[in-house]
Amino acid sequence: MKETFIVTASLALLLVAFVAPPAAAQVADPGAPVSGLTYLTFSQPVQVPGATLAAGTYTFRRLAPRVILVESRDGSTVYTMFMTIPRWRSKAAPRDEMVFGEAATCCAPAPVTVWFPAHRLLGDEFNYPG
Repeated sequence: MKETFIVTASLALLLVAFVAPPAAAQVADPGAPVSGLTYLTFSQPVQVPGATLAAGTYTFRRLAPRVILVESRDGSTVYTMFMTIPRWRSKAAPRDEMVFGEAATCCAPAPVTVWFPAHRLLGDEFNYPG
């Protein structure tokens, strides 16, 4: 009787070990670029949270899963740092894609509303105050 109980308990433990889902480790943001550093070029002025960027190339550096730092291409000037909101898309693209919103006035730069890094389904929705 005791042997039957031990065998039954052992089989139950094995069953639980194979049926129970494995423990999941916390994974870094799946939308983050591998290097955390991206160079983006704009052909006209744009708005990002906390700054207006003139036409040119800028460094977008991911400091944490939802924190972006925008600097000059050479890293000598910091323009802004802001938090983002995760935003999914249905199909990844081979290049970075920016989604622009409507400018506040006729002559104001268009605000960047979402940035989708290349080859990623998860992007960053820019969080504007107000």
